[in-house]
Amino acid sequence: MIDWYVLLVPLAVFGVLLLFRLVGCGFHPSMAVSQPYADDVLQDNPIVYYRLQEAPGATTATDETGHVAAQYGIAPSALDNAAYLSLPIASPSQQLGAASVMQTDPTELSVRFNGSFVSTQGQGSLGDLSQFTADVLVHPEWDIANERNYYCVMDYSVFVSGFPSPGPQRNAGFAIYAGPDVYNDPTSPICWQLWIGTGDEFARANPVDGSPGPLVSAQDTYLAVQFGDSTAFLWAFTVDADVDQVEFPVIRRPYVQATAPDPANLAFNVGISQNFAALIPPPPGPSGFIYPFVGRIAEVAVYNTMLDGGRIMSHIMNAFNTTS
Repeated sequence: MIDWYVLLVPLAVFGVLLLFRLVGCGFHPSMAVSQPYADDVLQDNPIVYYRLQEAPGATTATDETGHVAAQYGIAPSALDNAAYLSLPIASPSQQLGAASVMQTDPTELSVRFNGSFVSTQGQGSLGDLSQFTADVLVHPEWDIANERNYYCVMDYSVFVSGFPSPGPQRNAGFAIYAGPDVYNDPTSPICWQLWIGTGDEFARANPVDGSPGPLVSAQDTYLAVQFGDSTAFLWAFTVDADVDQVEFPVIRRPYVQATAPDPANLAFNVGISQNFAALIPPPPGPSGFIYPFVGRIAEVAVYNTMLDGGRIMSHIMNAFNTTS
């Protein structure tokens, strides 16, 4: 006998069930809800959520949670730090109101970054991030096959006091980058990367299986990091991705979260990294900004919990509305 009520379940939810089957996750009906992407994100109580939907001319990025406002900005001078594999940009720019990076809604907006940023500098810290989740929609716009640079998607990290300079820099907090799997290997694939401040260094959280991790492609991409007490995962999903290969367990490195006596000294940056960063020698990093992202970014959220994989799947569903 046919259970006819099954036919009334939204097709998108069937898609999520399929995703769970393929990646081996447990499923509970409350995990996935077919709804607008913004509603799905807010359901998980982010501590900051920048949709980056502002029209051209705006100077402030609205935090949908009302927590910490962020400011749009452009690097004040030419960016050319090739020694650190940071892309030379002679004329930094920023385009608000750029094309959507959300597959389910082509009317949504994004921001095209090119030596520019959104930053909470001076507005306060993100609070306790002993565990965290971060997710974002991006669309790279560079020559992925030939450009061997690092590109910063988001960054929340600081120099830990007590270490003289020169010395280890950017050694508390976290950041998400695109960059070469092996920085000095010209054949190394470009992949999405999570970097973690250990208290002594800023180091990459490598995939557990020894692979490069999720490869970067010039497509609309959903990225997420889940970072818990003992485990960490890096997700990357594009419209043509194999859904059983979008979740990458990474080595859960020792982690010191970013804090400062004056929260105004802490900045959450999107689209660029400040001068603390030096992912490759020589440390410390150069003055100014480095690792500028080139491409479109939207829907940036950070949570002070490690979201369940089911909720990550729900975000993917509502961003891409995929059933396979």
